Amino acid sequence: MYEIAKESGKGEDYRTVLFVLKAMSDDTTRPYMCVLHVEAMRSGSRLVCTDGRRLHVAEIDLKIPSGEYTVEVTKQTVYLRESTLGLAFPNWRKVVPEKAKEKGSIDFSGSGLGQKQNQCAQMSIVFHDLLAKTGEVVNLKYLDDLGKDEWRLYSQEEKHKALMFKREEAGKESFAVIMPMDLAA
Repeated sequence: MYEIAKESGKGEDYRTVLFVLKAMSDDTTRPYMCVLHVEAMRSGSRLVCTDGRRLHVAEIDLKIPSGEYTVEVTKQTVYLRESTLGLAFPNWRKVVPEKAKEKGSIDFSGSGLGQKQNQCAQMSIVFHDLLAKTGEVVNLKYLDDLGKDEWRLYSQEEKHKALMFKREEAGKESFAVIMPMDLAA
């Protein structure tokens, strides 16, 4: 078992793990989407989760062996246990847009979907900025899950294709791939 504590010297790792876990599915009919996929790297670990509509990927300093992990989250600690289900996590790299073009940045600071009117107003501004830059409509919850950071935005030429949000902090890259909503369906 691995522990990532909020109050340890790895507090940034705790925050990053929580970001990745926001894309974990709770659809038990697709168990490979209900685990945290970990890839060992020289300088730490790469974490990956997907729910089929979005993908969150981030790097942390903590070295964890490659594999799939079940997760338990408390207010202070994230516990990772190796999955015993023998799952094969899908090739997540296939959904990362290769030919996406940078469309500028989106600043989520001050935004949110909570009770505060000013946060909701800021989220509305963020949503309209995204719409102006890409012409795509995205689930607001997925945008809210990106936190209060500034992200570089990438989109593809073809409409209704995955959008990508990237940021780098302390030399570690995080990104989210989000499918736009199909309003015609």
